[in-house]
Amino acid sequence: QPSWSAALGGGAVAQPVETSYGIALLSEGRMVSGITHDGNVMWQKRVRGVPSPFMTAFGDFIYIVTNSHMLTLLNPSGVTLWSAQCPFSITSAPVVEKDGRVLVRGETGIACYGLNGTEKWTLETDAQKDIPLCFMNDGSIIVFLSEGSTGKTVAKRYSPFGEFIEDLRFAGEVLCAKTCRDGVIVSLTNGAVGICSVSDGETDQSWVVKSQFSSGAAAIAYSERSGNIAFFYQVGSSAVADIVKASTGEFLAQIPVGDISLSRETQAKSTSEGFFLSDSAHAVEFSEDGTILWTSDLFDKSKWSYMIYTNENNLVFSMTNWLMNSYKMTQTLHAKTKPAITKNDDSFVKIRQRTALEKAAGVRFIAPE
Repeated sequence: QPSWSAALGGGAVAQPVETSYGIALLSEGRMVSGITHDGNVMWQKRVRGVPSPFMTAFGDFIYIVTNSHMLTLLNPSGVTLWSAQCPFSITSAPVVEKDGRVLVRGETGIACYGLNGTEKWTLETDAQKDIPLCFMNDGSIIVFLSEGSTGKTVAKRYSPFGEFIEDLRFAGEVLCAKTCRDGVIVSLTNGAVGICSVSDGETDQSWVVKSQFSSGAAAIAYSERSGNIAFFYQVGSSAVADIVKASTGEFLAQIPVGDISLSRETQAKSTSEGFFLSDSAHAVEFSEDGTILWTSDLFDKSKWSYMIYTNENNLVFSMTNWLMNSYKMTQTLHAKTKPAITKNDDSFVKIRQRTALEKAAGVRFIAPE
């Protein structure tokens, strides 16, 4: 039975987002709802236009997209502060920079807006990959473009002011990418993973490693708390996590995390205890030492549209019957199980940049011009 349920004015149309008070939800009844961690509906506000499936939290402020072109900022009480008409159709959730400016992207465009809704700049690009915008350690923006016939990804780097800086040509196809404090974490389809960063105005790889899995990491989670990265690989019907130190690329552990398909609506995130991973049928939370904190089979996917795991250890489902159901994932010492953890330096081939070993192995992220 759920620990709490909340009735909504329609089914969810976007992934719920977490706030300090609980969760914000955008529903098909043109309604945004603020719900506390214990299931109380604090407020419900109507929005103008048809909701699009894109929503982002900035602290307790909420960015939503309506009518595919309209970006709107709501305050922590759900009151609309401003709306801006984007010159293209928005195709992913807004991304917020450290200074509060917000970026939206379309198939061939990017636009930037200030905290007051003023358009700072907009630009056109070639067709983009389905990878969110990322930020280098100097604040510059990385846009991943769709591959041509070469099977190698090209990304464009822009300044925070929308000025083109350079093209980045990767040595293979980029599978996924994520921003961290050291730069941009990247996974290639050939199994290489690592971080690209900027030093003295020049872009290069901070480190790159070649995993034992040839298919590449299909999901990435980064922990600000520990400074470590979880790279998730598919091995048969199961998922395996490689834990790597973000600052150096040091391999820490390899953890089997259960029967999860990384190609099926995967969510991967860091938690206060470690990392969370799910697909549409299974979910698991585990610590970085390999302890499985809990694992669960999920409802039939036909009964829910979105799911989020919160910092309060609530697994919350937006049900198709217009209810939001939350389940407290309790943890007891005797219930925790520790799988076998591999900590074997041979499972990774560490390649340092600008070394003879790198040249011999031919393992790089950014291909030399």
